[in-house]
This record gives sequence, structure tokens and C-alpha cells, in this order.
Amino acid sequence: MDDSIFVNEAIDYAIKTYMNNKTDPEGELFNSFLVVVIRALVFIYGELDILNPYRTKNIKGLGGLDSNLKKYGLEDTTLEDFKTRLQVFYQNQNNDEIARENFIAIERILVIMFANRAKHVLLTQNDVSDFKKYLYTSETDNVYRKNLYDKYTPNSMMIEHFLGFKVYEATHDLIFTEYKENLLRMDAYKILGYNEVDIIKMKPEQIAEINSKVYNFFGIKITDQNKKMRLDSAITYYKKYGRALTSGNGYVDMVLLASVLATALMIMVIVGINLWG
Repeated sequence: MDDSIFVNEAIDYAIKTYMNNKTDPEGELFNSFLVVVIRALVFIYGELDILNPYRTKNIKGLGGLDSNLKKYGLEDTTLEDFKTRLQVFYQNQNNDEIARENFIAIERILVIMFANRAKHVLLTQNDVSDFKKYLYTSETDNVYRKNLYDKYTPNSMMIEHFLGFKVYEATHDLIFTEYKENLLRMDAYKILGYNEVDIIKMKPEQIAEINSKVYNFFGIKITDQNKKMRLDSAITYYKKYGRALTSGNGYVDMVLLASVLATALMIMVIVGINLWG
């Protein structure tokens, strides 16, 4: 490849066209797909992080394009896929099938980049609304971008839905982690009269309170490091015999359960002998 080309033809062309057409924000070139991709990158990372590497021809070095695009946690494989797809789109704009596939994939990667930033920088609703202006959605109002939206994703909400999902996932990551760590088996809650919808709506602190009631019902100490394992055994027993039988001590519980099972087995043997005797 020509050493004067930055990264690849698509990115080199897009950045150059972006810089040459900033004074015509509603124009066709400034609203062509590859240039809008650069505008989205500028919004996510800042203009210096995109233009400085271009001016200094720095791709892989410190402060280069790659490191700048990965500063919010973008994976290497996703970055390389992004660059490759831009080039494939650039070379196949007259092939609707190939162009459409890469158009959608590039849009999704931009959303991932934005969502990654949301994990590191406080996000406002205005940020989401402003970012959507650089995506090809049903809300696109520029005539040139509207034409591409109608061409590749007509009447589709796929990008909006993907954006909503990734932003929610990014901004609720800590809550989801805490929620998953605290959540017990759903049948444990049902035994105490709670339904799945109730539990899902609860905040982590409410779930913790209900968890205490569950453990108390089964006679398991909340401080027991193996309480979830004990709970599994207790629920199995409860479903079989319709009542909680636990001492709060794992060893004793196992002995109790074993004795009950042995008794049941002995009864079966006696019945079998009488039937066949």
C-alpha cells in the first residue's frame, strides 16, 4: 500500500474529506457514510484523537489512532474488523449486498465504541441524543443520510434498539453485577410466595432482605459461607417432602436427609417383599 495512505484508502479518504468539508455541514460529501463515521469517532473520542494521528501518520504508536480508539476498552479484534469493513465498504459501494452488510456492521461497532465510553465517562441523555445524529436511524433528517438509511435499513429500528441495549448494559453494569451475585434460585423465592416479576423489579437491597427471609425459612445461617449449597439441598428436600427440614448445620442436614431416604427405601423393600411373598 502507498505509504502516503493513512491506515487504508477508506479511512484516509474519509478523514481528508471530513477536514475539507467542515464548512458545509449539510452538504453531500460531509454527509456521505464514511465521513459521517469519522464525525461519529470525533464525537466519541474528540477531534484531536482522530486528526492528530492522521497528521503525524501515527497508527500503532503511543497516541496513534489504534491506541486512541482503544482507550475506552475496544477489543483489538473489533478494531481490526472495523478498519477492514470500512475498506470493504469503500471498495464495494456499487454492490448493494456487500455494502449493506458492512454498513450495518460498522454502525454496530460505532455503537459499541460509544457504549464503551459510557463505562468511563458520565453519560447524559443529551449525549445519547447527540450521538444518534451520527447514526443512520429512522430519525435521520439529512436528505443524503436519509437516502442511505432507506437503501440499507428501510423502516428498521435495529440500530436504535442496539444502541438502547448497549447503553443500558454499559450504564447498569455495576448494578447487574451486584444483582447477579445476590440473586438466589427463583424457586426459593416462589416457596415463600414471591413471583419472578416481583423479584426482577426489586432493588439489590430489597433482594438482600428477601434473601434473609429465605435462609431463615430453611434454617440456614446468613453468615454460612456455604449457604447457597445448603439452600440447594434444602429446596430439594422441600420439594420432595413439602416442608423444610434443616438444622442450619450442613453435616447434620446430610445425616437427617440420609436417614429419611434410608427409611423410605426400607419401606419400599418391605412393601416389595409383601407383594412378592
